[in-house]
Amino acid sequence: MSDDSKQRILDAAFHEFAANGKAGARMQAIAERAQVNQAMLNYYFKSKDDLYLEVVRQSALLCHQKHPPRFDEPPEEQKKAILDHLEHDLRFWANNTELLHLTLHDLLAGGEGMKLALRETVGHEEARMEVDRLISGGLFRSRDPRQVILHLTTLTLLALIPVEAVREMWPGPESSEEFLNARIEAVRDLLEHGIFSSDNGGARSRHPRPPK
Repeated sequence: MSDDSKQRILDAAFHEFAANGKAGARMQAIAERAQVNQAMLNYYFKSKDDLYLEVVRQSALLCHQKHPPRFDEPPEEQKKAILDHLEHDLRFWANNTELLHLTLHDLLAGGEGMKLALRETVGHEEARMEVDRLISGGLFRSRDPRQVILHLTTLTLLALIPVEAVREMWPGPESSEEFLNARIEAVRDLLEHGIFSSDNGGARSRHPRPPK
């Protein structure tokens, strides 16, 4: 048995799980796409669960092949590092839409893969300690680390999903790349200044109404 066959299976499974989720994916479709027989598929992966978790594990490692923010810097430097980190995440998801689909399927089904990814990439205790350290240093207004993580995740993982529908309702002259850059700037602005206007206790946004 060759490692090439195993990688073809993983590549095929990634596309199948991204398109249909774990529940809707078919092992036969994966075997056909990988150009292997069922016996070879079963040799490497005893069940769909095993194959799914390995695909998610590899995908999680791909997501985290970047430099994490430093947590031993002054608060203002920490803030910039986190904003830069979020920008990297937004660009990553914009350029990896199949992986985004796979992640959303997983989250809607209970987050089995996401839990594995978090354990393997950051570790529960490590992640908690880092966020707690930032909160204790006064970087975030929220004192609940769960809410901080959910805020940041929502503004990256979920920030691009409704883009095409919104652009259809309010069309503008921008290219997709220009709109992505504007979206990234808007997310940074939201994190720094909030969503409400200066007339309602917030800072004035730098983003005017788009031209028609």
